Amino acid sequence: DAFQEDHITTRRPPTGPTYRMGIGIDHGADAGSQVAILVAVNPADRYAEIHAVDEYIAGAADPETHATEILRMLKRNGMDYHSVDRWTGDRKYGGKRWGGSMSNARLMRGMERILGFPMGGLPFRIRSAYKPSGSIYQECSIIQEAMMRHKFSINAKCEALIRSLRLWSYQDDGHKHAIDALRYAAVPLLNRNLYVPNTIRLG
Repeated sequence: DAFQEDHITTRRPPTGPTYRMGIGIDHGADAGSQVAILVAVNPADRYAEIHAVDEYIAGAADPETHATEILRMLKRNGMDYHSVDRWTGDRKYGGKRWGGSMSNARLMRGMERILGFPMGGLPFRIRSAYKPSGSIYQECSIIQEAMMRHKFSINAKCEALIRSLRLWSYQDDGHKHAIDALRYAAVPLLNRNLYVPNTIRLG
C-alpha cells in the first residue's frame, strides 16, 4: 500500500561504488510465473535504496530459453553477467502435468550452454533464496519502507512488476511471482549476513 505512481520512472538507476546489482528469479510453469527481476541497491546509505531496473516474464520453457532472455535483459541495460553481484533463485519448481520443472541448477546448466562454459564451469552461482519463517513479511516490509522513504524506484518497462505492486494483496496468487523475484533480488544485497558476492574465475 506504500507503492505510488511517482515511484515509476524512465531514468536509468544511479550508479557508483556503493551500488550492487542483483537478479532475483522465481520459478514456475504457468504463464507469467517464471520471473527474473534486475535491481540496483545501495545498502551504504542510512536508508537503503532499491531500484527495479528491468524484468523478464515467461511461462514454461527450456533452461536455454530462460538463460538467453535473462542475458538479453542484461545486454539491453548495458550489462553482462560480470555486472551482477548476486544471483538468487527460488527453490526448485517441480512442475505440473501440463508444465515443466525448473530449478537454479537447470538454469545454470542452460547458462553454461549459452555462454560456452563446460559443465560446472559457470563463473557465478544462482544461490537458493533463504526462506525462514516470516521472511515474506520481513522482506516485503523492507521494500515498503524504502517506498515510504522515497528510496524506491521502478522503471516503466517493468510492466508486470508494476501491475503486481498495484494489485497484490499478500495472497499466493498470480501477482506474487514478480514480488518474490523482487525480494530475492534486493534483500540479500541489503543483508550483510546473506550477501556473498560472486567470484568471477579468470583464465
